[in-house]
Amino acid sequence: MSDQPEEIYNAKIIKTMLGYEDHGILSFYLTVNGSFGECSFGGWNMGSEDAHVDDQSGFGSVLLGRVLKCLDVPEWEALRGTSCRIKIKGRRCVDIGHFIEDNWVGPVEVAKRFYPDAITG
Repeated sequence: MSDQPEEIYNAKIIKTMLGYEDHGILSFYLTVNGSFGECSFGGWNMGSEDAHVDDQSGFGSVLLGRVLKCLDVPEWEALRGTSCRIKIKGRRCVDIGHFIEDNWVGPVEVAKRFYPDAITG
């Protein structure tokens, strides 16, 4: 996937999910719509009820907070209907950005803080 070009599109957040997935992890998704169709941004582990696998909760929580700040919204409930930009690489939403300002956030950027030896992209 690394040789595929990254494309930027204007989009609108049409659906949000913050909760437990069927396999037990706390996660979030933002479904966006634009000229490219629909795609979802999210799906990262924010924790689990099993304390032994909760080591990724910091990553997901920081990413969620960075999304709110990047899109300049004060709370999760305000995300639906928010205009944004999306970077798509291949068929994946890789970053989400402010509609006007050059402000972006994505999982790789945040993961570098938590896993500096594991992230090279």
